[in-house]
Amino acid sequence: MTDFSQIENSIIDVKKRDGRVSSFQKDKISNAIYKALVACGRPDHGSADKLANRVIEKLVTHGYSSSALPSVEDVQDMVESTLIDEGLGEIAKAYILYRHERRRVREEKSKVLESQTLDSVAKKFDLNCLRVLASRYLLRNNKGQITESPGEMFERVATLVGISDVLKDPSIFSVERGDIQNTEGGSKISRQAG
Repeated sequence: MTDFSQIENSIIDVKKRDGRVSSFQKDKISNAIYKALVACGRPDHGSADKLANRVIEKLVTHGYSSSALPSVEDVQDMVESTLIDEGLGEIAKAYILYRHERRRVREEKSKVLESQTLDSVAKKFDLNCLRVLASRYLLRNNKGQITESPGEMFERVATLVGISDVLKDPSIFSVERGDIQNTEGGSKISRQAG
């Protein structure tokens, strides 16, 4: 019998939907299975972990490894297959419904943001929050199309707040000292950095 840690460590990365490569996390599989168990009134972390181990074993058996990365879809398909193989049809159905709902929400978020991909900030916000951001706060071009992601909006706001703080810092800019432009502040910053 093969040591499970060898199997578990044979897949270290996974291909995300947007093409990026991310670290493979067994906990995500276990949590998704646990949510399906909860939906069926059978919450059990131990069972979820054991089933996640079976999913990983099946991935390795099907040829996935550190050099042949599975996609997120491959992993999800393997979860469904494992649940069915283990005689857990009701849990598999709950997982499929959960997966379908997540896909629907993802597509709706993409539609609201007029984007094919979602940044990490957009993924964390619920749909109503994204609708408010899109309608009121995200920058648009002259055709009315959204030109920034929620993450970029937060960077823009943080930068503007930071600039305001710098301009109000008396050690950098002072009207009383007769500073007309922020030329002294720039040299002071470069002296402090050097």
